[in-house]
Amino acid sequence: MHGHVNVKFVSAKQAKEIYQYRNIKSKLYETNGAIWYNKACREKHLTTNYISIRINGKNLQWQKTVRAAAHVRLNQEIKILYIKKRKKNLMNNCTNTPKMCYHMAELLAHHSINIRQQTTTRDGITL
Repeated sequence: MHGHVNVKFVSAKQAKEIYQYRNIKSKLYETNGAIWYNKACREKHLTTNYISIRINGKNLQWQKTVRAAAHVRLNQEIKILYIKKRKKNLMNNCTNTPKMCYHMAELLAHHSINIRQQTTTRDGITL
């Protein structure tokens, strides 16, 4: 009616790749936001709501222990989020060579398992 409009038809394969890219990108933004939030909490010495450590004692020594455990848990969460971010970046960058991306994701998954195993306390409790 009011001029010529160019319409591009997208195949199903292209649409799938576009939606995968958008989903990965949005998850990457979400992970970056979580990293920022946890770092801000760490700098301001705040404990987030998802870190709940309960101890029966009420004296000063127990309170210091709870604060230290929450600090360790927050640092561990930041490490896990950075690993998650690295995985998402690899998935985002690997559109041409899926076999290579799968191999890199396997290596990162193995690396994150090793980090979680290294973060056990003296009592054998994983933080």
